Amino acid sequence: MTLAVLGIGSNIDREHNIRTALDALSAALGPLALSPIVESDPVGYDSTSRFYNMVVGVETGQEFQEVKALCKRIERQSGRRADEPRFSPKTLDIDLLLWGDEVTSGDQHPILPHPDIERFAHVLCPLALLYPDATHPVKRVSYSALWEQRKTDLPALTVLPHSVLTHPAG
Repeated sequence: MTLAVLGIGSNIDREHNIRTALDALSAALGPLALSPIVESDPVGYDSTSRFYNMVVGVETGQEFQEVKALCKRIERQSGRRADEPRFSPKTLDIDLLLWGDEVTSGDQHPILPHPDIERFAHVLCPLALLYPDATHPVKRVSYSALWEQRKTDLPALTVLPHSVLTHPAG
């Protein structure tokens, strides 16, 4: 079994799309560990439509490519198009952030751990809240320590109560 850690975000019908993603992920993979939701401004473009983001973890016996394909299928089912610009409104965005302690790079493999962990508060904060003592496989520092180091350099966000998105998956 491998711990797969996924980042989930939406700023279009965000409650519905995230709930639907959680339902699909838990149906396909099993019980999910859920971070709190964070609300943040979009990155890379101007919009008044704020994002909801969260991190989920799941122990899985599936292969990396199977889980990645599942995430893309769930995104498409939410109405996401493959040709959307990276920095644009999203019905749903699901990224594989961590695959156990695997570290990869190069053209033939996705980069793991996902570089967005260090780039964006909306990824690092919920990751640190869900797995505070887990260690970044390259930095060799806990996610909570990494968040403490970086939080003043990253854009502000709001941690929302769990009641914002009630979900029975985890």
